[in-house]
Amino acid sequence: MTVPVHPAYRAYASKSQLHGNGREFMYLCICRAIRERDVDAAVRAGARRPADIFKACGTNPQCGGCASDLRERISQTIRDEKAALPQLAAAD
Repeated sequence: MTVPVHPAYRAYASKSQLHGNGREFMYLCICRAIRERDVDAAVRAGARRPADIFKACGTNPQCGGCASDLRERISQTIRDEKAALPQLAAAD
């Protein structure tokens, strides 16, 4: 059963993320075809756990083998977003 894509994910995802064109990113979840860019968009939309990523991407977890990679990418994306905040503030 496929769950619909969460509206917040659509708000933060680019056209290439939603339609599959553009730069390729590494798959973090092979079972559900979730890529790094999907995780990044979901984190920007508020996801903080692997379960949130699956929900934002409109799917459910299968084997759980990707959980540690998803957690690592979530942490990395949060760090990158926090690092970008001072640069954005300085631009104002």
